[in-house]
Amino acid sequence: MKLFSIIVIYNGMHRDWIQKCFSSLQNSSLPNQIIAIDNNSSDNSVEYIKAHFPNVLLLESKENLGFGGANNLGLKKALEMGGEYFFLLNQDAWVEENTLEILVQLSKKNPDYGIISPLQLDGTGERLEWGFSNSIGYDYNKDFFSDFVLNKPKKDLYNTTESYAASWLLTKETLRKVGGFNPSFFHYGEDDNYCKRTLFKNLKIGVTPHTSICHDTYHKPENKFKNFEETEKRRIIQLLSDPNTQGNAQIITQLRNKMIKSFLFFDFKQYKVYYRLHSYFRTHFSTISENNIKSSSNQKFIFIKH
Repeated sequence: MKLFSIIVIYNGMHRDWIQKCFSSLQNSSLPNQIIAIDNNSSDNSVEYIKAHFPNVLLLESKENLGFGGANNLGLKKALEMGGEYFFLLNQDAWVEENTLEILVQLSKKNPDYGIISPLQLDGTGERLEWGFSNSIGYDYNKDFFSDFVLNKPKKDLYNTTESYAASWLLTKETLRKVGGFNPSFFHYGEDDNYCKRTLFKNLKIGVTPHTSICHDTYHKPENKFKNFEETEKRRIIQLLSDPNTQGNAQIITQLRNKMIKSFLFFDFKQYKVYYRLHSYFRTHFSTISENNIKSSSNQKFIFIKH
């Protein structure tokens, strides 16, 4: 059984992230090969990894591939090396000694699950990480929410429709059916899309209460999307990339109409936003739609090029 831990690195020296992350994986009760993909860091992350973690397989990209693109590169390498299980972990996260062992055991017992996640705590380890708590809240999983609040877990795995990609265990079967991350996303949103595609392929998504990781999200969540334009672009890409909808050709027309309306009402700031969005999606609409068609097809290992 070959288990690979895939870590995307971008300026990971902050707050000793690399040290905490890699050390926790090396101290895991279940042996695993770490593959780190550096996204053209501007600090000394690469040099630090080479000096302090020589057993890590380090892939150096000359450009920032984004979260999904870098993970796809690591997954491709792990598949080439005979990987069967693939643990995706953020650079600012670290695991418990038994985390990997518990996740793999659960995966073996429950092969119908495409994604299995541990509990994701914040950097203090004393409360749920904000993104994770949103994804497993009452609206998404009433049983888990109730059992967790009452401290009476009744299941090894709780089904959910969303899971924050700070720590995922994937199997080779998941990669064969679902593939890698959709390249239409650069950063943020690719995990939501992957969950939709996993469910579309009739695989389940599960969260276990029996182990956890710490995720050092020191930043405020509202800083993710600095303005309306970024949020709207992400929302539209999500819509166009949903395998259940197969795109929406009316998006371009809707953006054009909003652009014209803003101009007629002399709202030139809003006009510029919709002008840029309209231009972006006119240029990228066909590629985004093609990626969505590919992701819902029966092609094996899509986006990984295995």
